[in-house]
Amino acid sequence: MKTIGRGAALATLAVILAASQSWSQGQAAEGYTFIRGLAGTEVCMGAWTPPAGGLPGKCDGQVLDLGQFMALSARTSTERLDQVLIVLSAMDQRLALGNEQLRQLTEVTLRAQAAMDQHVRQSNELLLDAIARRFDQVPAEVLADEQFKEVLERLKKDILAEVDKQFAKRPAVPAAPGKQ
Repeated sequence: MKTIGRGAALATLAVILAASQSWSQGQAAEGYTFIRGLAGTEVCMGAWTPPAGGLPGKCDGQVLDLGQFMALSARTSTERLDQVLIVLSAMDQRLALGNEQLRQLTEVTLRAQAAMDQHVRQSNELLLDAIARRFDQVPAEVLADEQFKEVLERLKKDILAEVDKQFAKRPAVPAAPGKQ
């Protein structure tokens, strides 16, 4: 009986040593090593030295049970998401400011373009009127010759057409965005 008891004790000890050795070998994932031990799965938060030469594995860092690790990981994820939200919020504010400045710049540009177009139209009308008045002031004696009068009328039309072409009216200025 003593031999059976000793044999059973030795077999049990061998099974326990073999099991603890295989449980203590960790599986690395994402910089952490997950270790299965007698108390359940634990996580090595540092450098893991696997078992060698009959010695158990060693964690050079903090060892957490799986529940603690999940809670810590969730808290870290929440903190990082909060940081991302802060950055995105700041970007949104900057974009809103940039968009408002762009809208104001567009509005000012359109007003300036409309003022310039109005000025060009007025200048064009004044120039056309001045040219027409000058031709109309040609003395009657000069216009007595019908052939000369015809040449002057064509010259007047050509000059007025060329001036009108050079200072052609621009297309209507589009309304500022959001002002339609």
